[in-house]
Amino acid sequence: MTARRWIVFTVATLVGGIAFSTALGIAVDPYGLFRDPTGRKLPIYVSTSVRRAKFLMNKRYVPANFDGLLVGASQSLLWSLPNLSVARVFNDSVGGQNTVEAQYYVN
Repeated sequence: MTARRWIVFTVATLVGGIAFSTALGIAVDPYGLFRDPTGRKLPIYVSTSVRRAKFLMNKRYVPANFDGLLVGASQSLLWSLPNLSVARVFNDSVGGQNTVEAQYYVN
């Protein structure tokens, strides 16, 4: 294999991998950023970063599907909110966060 063919093959493989990863991310859409999030139920997986998931979900998913937010620290993290019948509330609490970080998520 010549140097020119190797470079072309390497660049084509990188571009193809990036295109495949981008298409897969848009198709799966785990945070409700690319497709219409209205009515979807998106879980927050424990294996991923909870802070990143809640930050990205607050962009489009939470405003489209919930009436309110519960923002707090570790104590409110385990509260069960689906039992509320008055409004749909998203538990935006993250363990170990302070008020500055909570404000960053909400804004």
